Formats: sequence, structure tokens, C-alpha cells
Amino acid sequence: MTGLKELWELQGLDEVEANLERQLKRIPELKELRVLKGDIEERQEKYRELKEELADVKKRLKKEEDVITATRMKIEKASSELYSGEINTAKELETAEKNINGMKETLANHEDEALGFMDMIETAEEEIKQAASELNDMKERFAQLSGVYKSKKENLAKELARTVEYRDQLKGAVPPELFERYRKLSGKFQDGKPLAVLEKGVCSGCHMGVSFDLLKKAKTDSHNLRCDNCGRMLFVE
Repeated sequence: MTGLKELWELQGLDEVEANLERQLKRIPELKELRVLKGDIEERQEKYRELKEELADVKKRLKKEEDVITATRMKIEKASSELYSGEINTAKELETAEKNINGMKETLANHEDEALGFMDMIETAEEEIKQAASELNDMKERFAQLSGVYKSKKENLAKELARTVEYRDQLKGAVPPELFERYRKLSGKFQDGKPLAVLEKGVCSGCHMGVSFDLLKKAKTDSHNLRCDNCGRMLFVE
């Protein structure tokens, strides 16, 4: 029965195909891409929070500036009234001056608050700038890795397609009954390889020497051989 040579090559291709499929699932860049994607999402969330915090501080600064403007106007008005001649008694003068001093103290407090917010804004803007730069670097790295990953994936997929096509061609050259026997035996071996080469009296599957009777048979009928140790089909090159 012919077809053992093709079956032997077919068995080798099965291993090549399985290896290519494993490689497709384990392209190194894929793991790094997943980790990097998570890091980018985390950094984007942090960037968004920083922007929101900055917007909130700017709103608080605006309120302080409005209070400062209003307080200055009140002080200016009160000071104008103080020296307008409309205040006649010492008590009224004392009360007016006390009121102005109180407003000046309030103004100083609000100005200190405003300066604090200005410092916070400066710090936040620097943090946002740094976060944006880091985020941009991460996105560039992601794009670079994606290109490498896609290239490797395409190459592996093409190689796998060629292997499958050639395997199908080989399968067509193997007699159906021989292939069916091969298929049934494949599940009985841990490595899934039911076909071995008989070389120098040794089975390449179990690496043990076969019997003298089997060697004698191999000289006359090399198409129906089974290792008398492991039970694998044998192929004589």
C-alpha cells in the first residue's frame, strides 16, 4: 500500500500546523498590548480627573476674584463716604473706620485664598502637561506595537494557510483506509503521532529495537508494519 511517505510528511505538518496556531495565540506583543491598553485607559481617567480638578479650582478662583472685586468696591465707597464730610460725629467716624478695616481684613483673606488657588492652578496645569506627554508616549508605543503585532499575525496566518493547503493536498494522496487507520491510532499515543520511522532496527516513536521477525518482514512488505513494542505504524524510508 502506497501513501506512507505522504502520511509521514502529513504527520509532520500536523505538528507544524499546531505550532503555528499556538504562535498565533501567543504573539509576545499581544500581551504587552493588553497591559498597555489598560495603562492607557487608567492614565486617560487620571488625565480626565486632573482636568476636572483644574476646572473646579478655576471656578473657585473666579468666585474669590468676584468677591475681591466687590469688596474693593465696598471699601472704595466706604472710604469715599468717610471723607465726604457727611459723617459728623466721632462715633460715626469710629464706626465707619472699623467697618472699612473689617472689609480690608476680609479682602486680605480672600486675596490669600485667591493666591492659593493660583498656585494650585499652576501645579495642576504642570501635572496635566506631564500626564498628556506621558499619555502621548504610551499611545505612540501602542501604535508601534500594534504594527509589529499585525505584521507578525499576518505572516503567521499566511504560513498557516499555506501549511493547511499543502496538508490537504498530501491527505488527498493517502489512501482513505490508510488515513482512517492512522486517524484511529493517533488518539492512543500521548504525542498524537501513530506513525514512526523504522531506521537501523529502531522505532523512532518509542526508540526501542524491534524484533527480528519484524525486520525480516520489513524487507518483503514495508507497507503493513507495526512496532511490536509501542504499536505504532512503521514507515521504512
